Amino acid sequence: MKRTILACAVMALSGMAWAAEVLPENGLKAEMDGRWEDAAGVYEKVLNGQPGRVDLWERLGDIRSRLNQHNLAVKALEQAASLSPENAVLWLKLSRARAVAGDGKGAFEAAGLALEQDPDNIEALRARAELATWVDERKAAAEAHRKILAKLPDDAASRLGLARLAAWNGQTDAAVSDYKAYLAQKPEDKAAWMELIKTEGWRGNYPDALDELEQYRQRFGEDRPYHEQQARALAWQGKTMPAIEIVNQLLAETPEDVDALSTRATVSYTHLAGDSQMTLP
Repeated sequence: MKRTILACAVMALSGMAWAAEVLPENGLKAEMDGRWEDAAGVYEKVLNGQPGRVDLWERLGDIRSRLNQHNLAVKALEQAASLSPENAVLWLKLSRARAVAGDGKGAFEAAGLALEQDPDNIEALRARAELATWVDERKAAAEAHRKILAKLPDDAASRLGLARLAAWNGQTDAAVSDYKAYLAQKPEDKAAWMELIKTEGWRGNYPDALDELEQYRQRFGEDRPYHEQQARALAWQGKTMPAIEIVNQLLAETPEDVDALSTRATVSYTHLAGDSQMTLP
C-alpha cells in the first residue's frame, strides 16, 4: 500500500516537474528569428530525453504545420493528443493537420474526439460539420449544423450547410426553406440563389423558381449562370426553341462547359418529350 502511495506521489511530482519545465531559450530565439527548422531541431532534441513534454510536441506540430510539413505535423500532434487526451484544443489542432494532410476520415475522427472533451466548442462543431460533409457522413454533418444553430440561431454558414445537405438528400422542401432563410441573411450570395432556383425546379415549383430567377437578374444582371438557368426555365414552360438557342450560344463560347452541357441535356429531354419537331444539332 505504501509503495502504491509512494509511486503515485512520484508520478504526481513528475507531472508537476514537466509542467514546471520552461521552453528552451535557444528554441524560442530560433522561433523569434524565423529559423523554424532550427527551433524544431531544438525541441526534437529535448523530446528525445523528455518524451512526455506535451507542450513541446504541440509546439513542434505547430512549426511543422507552418513549414507545410503536414505529415510530420500530424505525428507530433498525435503524440501531444495521446499524452493529453482531455485537451480539446489538441484534438482540434490534430483534426486540422490531418485535413491538410489529406486524411479526411482521420480529421473527422479527431474533431469528434475534440467534441467529446468540449461538446459546446463551436469551432470543433464547425470542423465536424465540414469534415463530415467531406467524408460523406451526412447525418453527422446535419447534426453538427443543428447544434451550432441551437446555440447560434443566426449562423448563416450552418443554415446554408443544412440547405445543401437537404438538397443532396432529395429533401427539397426542407432545402428550399433553409436556402430562403440563408438568403434573407446573405442576399448577395449568387451561388446560393442559383442553388435555390435549381432546387425549386427539382421539386416542380416552377412559378417560384421563375420569380426567384427574375430576382437574381435584378440583383446580378444577365450573367452566364442566369442564361443557363433561363434556358431551363424556358424548357419548363415548353418553350424549347428559345431554350435551345440560348444553350447553343453558350456552348459555342465554351464547348466543353459541364454546366452548359447539363443544361442542354435538360432542355433536350424536355424538347423530345414535348416538341419532337425540333432537332438538336
